[in-house]
Amino acid sequence: MKRFLQFALLLTTLFIAVSCGEKWGENEEITISATTTGFEIDGNKTTATWGSHERIALFSSAYHIPASFVMVSGGNTSKASFRGTITTQPEYVGVRPASSLGKTTSQTFAFSTSTPFISLDIEQLNEDVPQFGVGSGKSGIEFSPVFGAIEIPLTLNNTVDVECISISLADSGHPFYGDFVYRFTTDKISSSNGTYVAEKRFFPAIQLGTSGTSLFIALPQGLYNNISLSFPGYSDTDNYLIEASGFKVQRGCVTKLNPVIGSLPRIIGNWQLTAFCGTEADIDVVLSLNDNNTFTLYQRSGTMAYSVFIGSWAYNGIDKILSGRYSDGTSWAASYYVDLSGDSLKLTNTNKSDEVSEYKKVDAAPNVSAKGSRASNVKPIL
Repeated sequence: MKRFLQFALLLTTLFIAVSCGEKWGENEEITISATTTGFEIDGNKTTATWGSHERIALFSSAYHIPASFVMVSGGNTSKASFRGTITTQPEYVGVRPASSLGKTTSQTFAFSTSTPFISLDIEQLNEDVPQFGVGSGKSGIEFSPVFGAIEIPLTLNNTVDVECISISLADSGHPFYGDFVYRFTTDKISSSNGTYVAEKRFFPAIQLGTSGTSLFIALPQGLYNNISLSFPGYSDTDNYLIEASGFKVQRGCVTKLNPVIGSLPRIIGNWQLTAFCGTEADIDVVLSLNDNNTFTLYQRSGTMAYSVFIGSWAYNGIDKILSGRYSDGTSWAASYYVDLSGDSLKLTNTNKSDEVSEYKKVDAAPNVSAKGSRASNVKPIL
């Protein structure tokens, strides 16, 4: 009889524990605590705060239809409370801001960004970059940046006022902004499309020099081949070119780069061929180099229609070499040493020093549609 009473007491205790515990799979209005943290630098997390009237999106791996939660308290602090109606689960995935969230599955969520995240202030970057976190209704959720970041020192030998910095990524890595899919079960990110060139404008202009100013750029985690920054001030004919290669970005952390400082001749514009190997050009060629690292090459003989070639160009500021790749993946026939003097441009084949192309700057390119990348019956001069 005593053993039966002990068993009955155990069953009663279990029943009370279950009935008093949380119930999963029910549509309920709940309040959840959310903490936000910024990027980590040298093992230390930087400060991040919630803005006023923010919204977050919550879902779970078991029920991945997201629910929107509105802030009820905690604006302008690092810990806030949010309230919303959700199908309750033991664990939730949260995304901030809610407006960035796209399709969700049991293991992934999609999100989109429409601008690059670039700042001289890491705390400003903390406010701008989307965040995600995992937690529960009981313990709350800690949000952190879904991207990583790089720090690029902008230390120069002379002092220059800079209104705009042009920034370019090698397109084999992730873009600055676009459409992404994050697999929260493995902490991996992928991008389906995006933009690999960006600009950071300053109003009023900032002064760069020996003061040790750094530029912070948020990027998806992964391996990157190259990033380059350019802005005026190196000389009358050249811009500064700051490059870093072969670096890794880790989610939520800042990677400080050690860039190389060189120069980029002011070759942006339209250039018409005037001579080839010391002889006056007998074909009509105009090379348009754009500031987003794309080019259009117009080429024709006599009165024939122009053949139009498009692609991307790159410049090595240390060796002063210009190279290019057509949009079908074919590289230029050679790379070229650059010699710029005023409105005159000389391109010397790096493999054949006697092959020199001379160009003059012109106001406009031919008014021709650039639909193709390479013409099947015409060999481009580059």
